Amino acid sequence: RSRQGCPRTRVDACERHIYSSAPSPSDAPSGRSSARPHPPADTKMVLFTAEGRQSTKARRVADLTDPPSESYASDSKKEALCLEYVRQFRSKFVALFPKRRELFLAPQNEFGCSKFVCTTVRPTLLPFDQLYEAKPLAKFVANFLQYEPLEAPDAFPSVLPSPTQVVQWKCGDCFDFAVLLCSWLQGNGYDAYVVCGYAPSYITLKDQSKLPPPVLEDEPLPPDDESDEEREDPVAQQLRDARAEGRYLYKERGVPESKYEVMMAEREAAEKAAAAKTSDDESSDEEDAETAEVEPDNSSSLHAWVMLRPFKRGITETTFIEPTTGNFYNAEEAPYHGVESVFNADNYWVNMQEQSKRCGSLETDLDNTDNWEFVFMDPMPKKKEVPVVDGPPPLPGDVVESEEEEEDNILDLPPSWVSSVSLKMDDFVRCYPPDGTRTTLYKKAKLELFAAGTNDQGLISRLVLYDDSSRTSVKECVERFKYRRDLLRKRRRVPSEARLEEDFLPGRLGGLKTLVEVAGRRREYAFHAKGRTDGLLTRVEDVGEKVVETFAKRPDRLVYRALRTQRVALGAASKLQYTLPAAEGSGELIVEKMTQKFAPDGEETGEDVDVRRFRVKEGRIETKCHYKKHAVTRPTILHEKGGADAAEDEDLQRILKAERDCLAGMRKAQIEVLELLKTRRREEATVVVDRPVFETAREKKASEGTTIDSAGDPRAVDYLTPFLAHVVDPASITHDEAQRARDACLKSLKERLVERANIMMARLTEENSKLSKKQAAYQRNARDRDAVAEEEFERFCAEAMFRIQILEQRLASHEETALKKFQDLDAKLAADPRMRALQE
Repeated sequence: RSRQGCPRTRVDACERHIYSSAPSPSDAPSGRSSARPHPPADTKMVLFTAEGRQSTKARRVADLTDPPSESYASDSKKEALCLEYVRQFRSKFVALFPKRRELFLAPQNEFGCSKFVCTTVRPTLLPFDQLYEAKPLAKFVANFLQYEPLEAPDAFPSVLPSPTQVVQWKCGDCFDFAVLLCSWLQGNGYDAYVVCGYAPSYITLKDQSKLPPPVLEDEPLPPDDESDEEREDPVAQQLRDARAEGRYLYKERGVPESKYEVMMAEREAAEKAAAAKTSDDESSDEEDAETAEVEPDNSSSLHAWVMLRPFKRGITETTFIEPTTGNFYNAEEAPYHGVESVFNADNYWVNMQEQSKRCGSLETDLDNTDNWEFVFMDPMPKKKEVPVVDGPPPLPGDVVESEEEEEDNILDLPPSWVSSVSLKMDDFVRCYPPDGTRTTLYKKAKLELFAAGTNDQGLISRLVLYDDSSRTSVKECVERFKYRRDLLRKRRRVPSEARLEEDFLPGRLGGLKTLVEVAGRRREYAFHAKGRTDGLLTRVEDVGEKVVETFAKRPDRLVYRALRTQRVALGAASKLQYTLPAAEGSGELIVEKMTQKFAPDGEETGEDVDVRRFRVKEGRIETKCHYKKHAVTRPTILHEKGGADAAEDEDLQRILKAERDCLAGMRKAQIEVLELLKTRRREEATVVVDRPVFETAREKKASEGTTIDSAGDPRAVDYLTPFLAHVVDPASITHDEAQRARDACLKSLKERLVERANIMMARLTEENSKLSKKQAAYQRNARDRDAVAEEEFERFCAEAMFRIQILEQRLASHEETALKKFQDLDAKLAADPRMRALQE
């Protein structure tokens, strides 16, 4: 009988006890190996994982009521025949190998019905592109399920639930993890197998506190429009072009140094680093030895993991996956101690090699019958050959011998009794049930994972590295974000260096890509090439001392701009000195030197500017041109400011204008970065996390069933409802009531049309007034304006004229359609059957 009284195939109870994969220790053959002893029957071993969890499978199974389908609680005829065949296979195997462990062939499912383990694996393809590859799928399973240890470390589980039930429970032991992961991997096209074997205790208890932290990979960003060649140093590009053309460019050799001294210095530094590392390892080992607990015998810990064989989905070598952590190992690095058997949805193979062989020396060719014994014949059907008939065709009634009858007698594997292992969208989004978070301790590290949209700061992961094994002194903290309105993607903090690094997604105002700040000393900015109109790529700022900017794709061929400053108190600088604004409360910056570098124009005439240095403090300007073709020298021009004929020197005036433009550009960039820092402080003070679009759509769809549909009430959507409020009987409207309703309705439309026209006229008048005031102010300050002011005025005029043009078009369109709307409403009222009293 089955649980809950469901019908099932009748099989003798003693036979079910024989081929059950979890026999009691007292029923085990006497010739069992002493290397892996079974615990006594009266000893109850309670295991706890590193997270403090113990096995609750028995309680969860007892709480189940009705099976989802009949196949979960009963056996079909083919399944009963399969179980009988498996029983005979197991009996022969025990007779031939009495010292081998019992095979994990036919455990009971969650409804007390014995099933062949291969039919428990249900290949399923999930409808999520993010889970199509093996690595993200393994990480998802490891984090989606909560791990529980086996009921006994040296016995197979007495119950192997279906993968669908494991997804509903969201927890399980290593066999539940492996079967679920293998089902999804086979559905994705991988040649995956569940491996039954032995593993060390830190794996069976999911203790990762002695392992190094994982390397988290960032999501790939869309490619930028700047190639690697455009990002290279223009001097290096110039040198490469010169060498290609056979030209000679002078290169400073510097002070000669001894190669032997350099080699000895490197050797001494390497010895010091090795000694420091050895001392750190010894201190760490001492700390670990003080806090470590006595580990159980690793050889007696049963475990299940997943194996991927090559030649499918790009797998080039045999790979092992630990389903409880999602870690991948090759055959040489796999930490497992031995293999008993492997299985998947196609067949079951018993390892005939030495069971204590590690994975590195294990032969994984399952077609080799000397190393692997299969339970069923080859499940792949052979191609039928067309028989060649010699002589005349057979007459009706003749008996023809055929080999198909012999093939039909071969027992094949029954189909899986498990329904499709689907995954709900809510479970996929909240990938760390039940609260959407996971915390894992590693060696000198702690990793916290958050489901997207559950953290109020937008966090999806936080990796904290420590200096000590007790995890008290923070060395580094790396945080990753998602769905933040400020487009923050990643943040890295190094407290010992007061260093802060932030990465941003494309689309942020100003095109900011990365921001690196060492408090009070240095700031580094990088910008997305597509997000800037001035071609700014990087900006490096030594606070109060120097600023260096690099550019690309500028029409003036500017590629480099530098500024050297000196910080003074606010108001201490004279009016004749060039100054820049500093941060709040930091005084102001006096400009001492400015440098510009330009890319060559390609003509090689020797007249295009290469480097221009404005020595503001000394009152000199130095200009160097690019090398002329086949030349080893280049022109250098010096200009002195403040000379008697300075006002008449046109060349000097042109250089002075370039100096003012350079200062204006640096001042504009300085104001921009100061405003950027203020914006970042405001954004961190009030973090805004945008909800994903699919979550909003799903909630809206769910709420549509509870909203009141007003379409059934004609008065709620009728255009005449507000104007028929005075009517006593809406079924029979008098002539006066209809006339009043018609006049009120037309009057309301007229007032609305006039109001909209007035609003447009007011906005148009306001825009014209702003433009006139701006033009008047620009004309009054004609003498003091510079290139930046002219650029701002032109941009303002363009935007204002665009708004004025749009408003004029809207006003003209409104005047054309207003009369038509009035006439359409009048005709609609005349045709309305409720207004028929006006025609009588």
